Amino acid sequence: MTRSIWRLSHLSLALVASLFLILAAVSGIFLAYEPIQNRTQSTFSSDWNETSLAACIDSMRSKYLETTIIEKDVNGFYVASVLTEDGEFETFQINPQTGAKSGEVVKQSKFYEWMTTFHRSLFLDTLGRFFVGLTAVILFFIAISGITLVIQRTKSLRALIEKVEKSLNVQFYHIVFGRLAFIPIIFISLTGGYLFLQRFELIKEQKTEPLTVNFEKPVQHPEKLDFKQVTLGEIRKIEFPFSPDEEDYFILHTEKQELAIHQYDHTVLAQVNYPATTVLSNLSLNLHTGRTNVVWAGILGIACLSILYFIYSGFKMTLLSRRGKTKNKFRQHESEILLLTGSENGNTPRYAKLVYNQLVAKGYKVYLTELNKYKPSDSIGQLIIFTSTYGTGDAPANASRFVQKWKANPLQQQFQFSVVGFGSLAYPDFCQFAVTVDEMLKQAINAEQVLPLVKIHNQSYHSVKTWAQDWSHAAGYSLELPVSIEAKKRPLKRFLLIEKRLVTQQGDETFTLKLQPIGNVSAQSGDLLVVYPPKDPYERFYSIGKSGTDFVISVKKHDRGICSNYLSELEVGMELDAAVKRNQMFHYNPSKPAILIGNGTGIGPFLGMVTENKRDKEMYLYWGGRTQESYALYESWLNRFIESDVLQVNLAFSRDGGQKTYVGDLIRRDGKQVVHLLKKGAVIYICGSLAMQQSVLDELEQSCRKFAGKSLNFFQKKGQVKMDCY
Repeated sequence: MTRSIWRLSHLSLALVASLFLILAAVSGIFLAYEPIQNRTQSTFSSDWNETSLAACIDSMRSKYLETTIIEKDVNGFYVASVLTEDGEFETFQINPQTGAKSGEVVKQSKFYEWMTTFHRSLFLDTLGRFFVGLTAVILFFIAISGITLVIQRTKSLRALIEKVEKSLNVQFYHIVFGRLAFIPIIFISLTGGYLFLQRFELIKEQKTEPLTVNFEKPVQHPEKLDFKQVTLGEIRKIEFPFSPDEEDYFILHTEKQELAIHQYDHTVLAQVNYPATTVLSNLSLNLHTGRTNVVWAGILGIACLSILYFIYSGFKMTLLSRRGKTKNKFRQHESEILLLTGSENGNTPRYAKLVYNQLVAKGYKVYLTELNKYKPSDSIGQLIIFTSTYGTGDAPANASRFVQKWKANPLQQQFQFSVVGFGSLAYPDFCQFAVTVDEMLKQAINAEQVLPLVKIHNQSYHSVKTWAQDWSHAAGYSLELPVSIEAKKRPLKRFLLIEKRLVTQQGDETFTLKLQPIGNVSAQSGDLLVVYPPKDPYERFYSIGKSGTDFVISVKKHDRGICSNYLSELEVGMELDAAVKRNQMFHYNPSKPAILIGNGTGIGPFLGMVTENKRDKEMYLYWGGRTQESYALYESWLNRFIESDVLQVNLAFSRDGGQKTYVGDLIRRDGKQVVHLLKKGAVIYICGSLAMQQSVLDELEQSCRKFAGKSLNFFQKKGQVKMDCY
């Protein structure tokens, strides 16, 4: 419930202030560049701030007849008003170390004047200032609510510094950029909010007392300043004495006070401290504009860019979370199947909607809704739940009240149920909320579990199809999902087939295709080749192994497989039109030792990765197939790397005569060595079937605990485990 409040606050505030935030962020980007531009247009040295006050005064007195004021402007340049040797009063930038003129006074350009006014008031005067100031206050609460949601994700402050499991969706970048930009945005909002409150006198500005010197009542035990020890970095402005008379004195302005200094013995004749409101006002203005530090100005500009991204990604996530909503054809009280969904970002309902449409098309009465909207109905005989997990095992946003609702008012009649969990094996609490729901439903005496809990990794459509087939047979319903989800067709590239190898054993045909791109095609081993069979709108993915400029894919032919049969009919010299999908999560890191684990055609990307090991880093391949003949397809390819000691190969065969061996058995056998390599920074790459992946992860978990005293999750969070399974 608490998370829902924070989430609602975060979204509501963003909705309310989005237009003003966009306008303020865009203008803020331009204004952040102004101090950077000003610094590059004139001579500037950071060493100037280390110049002593004595050296600066001496250089000015030796160079000019008279100096009245030296002031550090908002860009950090020193500006002096002097009487020159020619008897002319002039004001210009100086080098405070030599007193020489270094440039003209930097004046704000018309463009930046316009942009500053727009940023402050949107050309709406007082009303505009009010809305812009209020937006700064709202931005503060948006940032606080956002970072609170990040912390709640793992129930720990470590969430602010821990590595986020990488993915390519907007939610990942929303979280990562949010953590990086949080502090600059807090400064922007707090300083902008303070200036707003002060501008509208909600914070009363205290007046500074005038600096007065009473020569009739001199200060007892006056402090003496050593001008050689005072640096210009401590001073904003120096007012010189008007005459040599002792009654005339220096006035030094610092960030916090004004000092009247005797011009000969440098004793402090009087001082006035600025009120706290004045100090805070100057500090807020400097921090908000970045005018005194170009590095900070650059950070503010990046923060403004990130605000624009947060608005885009935040609204995109909101739209995605709502895209799964379906207008039900039947009311719940007349439906026999209740399909409930729980989702954080809208991906899971996409599959639920697909199942809903297929069942309705078959003539079944189905009602689809969110878990939080669950209500019991006597007509329900089948309960299907599709749900993801939030953070460390919690319910997603639209399922947070389901457990409570079910316990208060469960279905009373006999019913069957099936729970499908969606998540990522990269997280230790993989599908934990689905586990919780499944265990709760199993406790109901009037419930019959149609299928054991199904956990689906990385939104695998293949796994969803498998569940649909199993559920259809077990529950007695007709449910057949499309071969693939129709997607917008990607731009196609043309490839020439230059080599084809195949192995056929006991009706099992597996083959490799070596493709030469016609033209420039950018890809890496681990990326995906997207193939569209003729007269079929659905895309198929094959992991790429890249050797030089050529691509290698490994394919298993299925009797009724449309795409695998299409590819098997290609002959050397023929052309193939296909696209490339980036799969950044599975790219090879040549700077680290590698452990390649796969089975069957999952060896595909590894055929390319072995060629990319230019630094001769340790590389181990653990691969499982049916028989020795299965390996013959890849043997000649890998032998040259084995013979040159670049690669060590470990094989497991499940149907090769004697005892059956699987990849997981090899990992258990070499667990100590694998963990030793992980401690050295090695990266594990897993590609192949989901069943193999789960077996390997179980063995890795046990080995990590036994030989490292840590969970596998420790290494996963450091990016040392990469998976691409199906």
